[in-house]
Amino acid sequence: MPAPYSLDLRKRAMRLIEKGTSTERISKLLEISIPTLELWIKHKKNRGTIEAKTGYQKGHSHKIINEEEFLSEIQKNPSITLEDLGKKFGCSRAAAHRFAQKIGLTHKKNFWV
Repeated sequence: MPAPYSLDLRKRAMRLIEKGTSTERISKLLEISIPTLELWIKHKKNRGTIEAKTGYQKGHSHKIINEEEFLSEIQKNPSITLEDLGKKFGCSRAAAHRFAQKIGLTHKKNFWV
């Protein structure tokens, strides 16, 4: 997903709209498409704000969601393989590996760090 326009630019565009400047003129002046300006006007009207939405999930949905259970399984059996972790949590070896990386664990030869 591309980065959203800055809040400063959005506010500047909305000030021009409130002054009565046409969306065509603002579009050329600020190099923003007309549909984008119309969307901001709609958001201002419906949501009361022109700020970009936040909190989007990065990456695909995660199969392993219980960090404590994952860590306790590794603590009970430090020599457990990624394949076994994947089977235990109903996901692939790669998903178990990604989750371990996400929580800061690395696998060194025969033990977890």
